[in-house]
Amino acid sequence: MNKETEQAIASDEMLTKVWPTTILAGYRGSIAHGTAGDLTDDVDLIGVFVAPVEHYFGLSPIDHVDRVGVNGKYDFCMYEIKKLFKLLLKSNPNVLTLLWAPSNTSYTLSILARCSGTA
Repeated sequence: MNKETEQAIASDEMLTKVWPTTILAGYRGSIAHGTAGDLTDDVDLIGVFVAPVEHYFGLSPIDHVDRVGVNGKYDFCMYEIKKLFKLLLKSNPNVLTLLWAPSNTSYTLSILARCSGTA
């Protein structure tokens, strides 16, 4: 992930809440398909996160985060892990693309590695 993407995440309050527990993220759209070219006017990312414990007790439910136009060009679609599996069981094409993303367009992020300071 580049610095510009990191800055886009840091600029959005909700993204900064879910990104630390994101376990898988990747590009979708033209970047994932290799058709973006040198000039990219928008960057689409999809990801999976583990919600805070409050979510699982029903105190603060959050099943997805959609952000469009973050820092002028980033679109984020982040799914809570249970929501992701529900969509996968329905063969939702948007989440299926994350499973088949080329390795150079996706990131596997480990919560344990972040906690230990190795990520």
